[in-house]
Amino acid sequence: MENVKTFSNIGLASSRAGKTGSFHAWTLARSFDILHHGGAGRIERIELEKLIESQRSKRTRRRWIAEAVELGIFIPYDTLDYYRYVAPDRVAAAYNEFLPEESQCKTIQAPILVDIDNFLTSQWLGELYAGILEQRNNDKPIARDTIKDLHGIDKVSQWEYEQETKKIKVIENYVPLEKVTDKVKSIKKIKAMPDRRGIKIKHGRVVKQLPNVYVTNGVKVCKKGSSGIYRKRLQKTLYNNAQRVREKVKLYYQNAKTASKASRRHAQAKYYHQKHDSRGFNWWGEVLPY
Repeated sequence: MENVKTFSNIGLASSRAGKTGSFHAWTLARSFDILHHGGAGRIERIELEKLIESQRSKRTRRRWIAEAVELGIFIPYDTLDYYRYVAPDRVAAAYNEFLPEESQCKTIQAPILVDIDNFLTSQWLGELYAGILEQRNNDKPIARDTIKDLHGIDKVSQWEYEQETKKIKVIENYVPLEKVTDKVKSIKKIKAMPDRRGIKIKHGRVVKQLPNVYVTNGVKVCKKGSSGIYRKRLQKTLYNNAQRVREKVKLYYQNAKTASKASRRHAQAKYYHQKHDSRGFNWWGEVLPY
């Protein structure tokens, strides 16, 4: 197997959630199954172990599979001879459980083909980020804040991913404002501006930075297939989760230990101290109703 078929948004979300091992195992299993069995939705345990061990150690293989099973994206059969892997929208939802709302995976694009050697190196996140930019369908400027809102990728991570691959070319856009004659005075003038975001000194001029243009090359985008269905399912899950958060209530307890246990039992492990009454019920937990 030379290439893997992978979903960029989900892979980057797994990195933000600190669960990249399970995503690697899921992607390898799914790609192998599609290539050799036509997408049966399952893979033999022995086949999966040999596949991962051909690229990584036994210890890594055990860790990846155990993490995938724990998250519920691998479901072992009773005989333990097979693993059933879940659909992409359920994988994205599993990683979203570990992420704040602004960093969650919000959409699912068409999968891309990535060389298996690149997929298993430290530069693999750059490959996935290139896949996201490739599917914008145009070379119009886009702000980093917009990318963050659409895909949950913060500005620092965007810059890091761009350095990891040669498939992304960033074209910076600036509007020249004035020529710099005295650098110290120009800096003081910029600091005194009420809105100085994006204003800097570049090549002897004060300029205002505009959204960048991103040009990609060498990205192999697969057919959309069922990506639209996965995307709709994920959006429905995100909506339902948002509704549950809006319905959360507070329950009060006498101590932190009891509040912590009750909060975890009700799927929200957050508890705080707040003066509530004289009887000592001053610890409360946020509870999400089922």
